[in-house]
Amino acid sequence: MQLPVVDCILRGFKHIFHLANDTYMQLIGHKDCIGKPIREVLPGLKGQRFSELLDEIYETRKPFIANETLVKFDKGNGAFEEKYFNFVYQPSYDINGS
Repeated sequence: MQLPVVDCILRGFKHIFHLANDTYMQLIGHKDCIGKPIREVLPGLKGQRFSELLDEIYETRKPFIANETLVKFDKGNGAFEEKYFNFVYQPSYDINGS
C-alpha cells in the first residue's frame, strides 16, 4: 500500500475496485472507490479508451503495456488536468484460474 507508484486492483467484468494504494487515491482525488466500478469512479476517462482496454484484457487475458500515454483527468467545471503515464494492465487469476 505504500508503494511510490500508482497501483490498484480491479475485479470482474465490471472492473470493480478491490484495492487502491495511497498514491492511486491521491491521483484520483481521494474518491471513495473501493467496491465501485471504474466507470462510475472515473467517468472523465470515457472516450480515452481505458475502459475498452480493460474490457479487452478481461476477455483475452493478455496484458497491455503503454508508455508515455496521455491521461486527461476531469477536474470539474470543464477543466482537465493532463498527465503522462507508463502503465501495465496485467490480468490476475484466482486459484481456479478464473
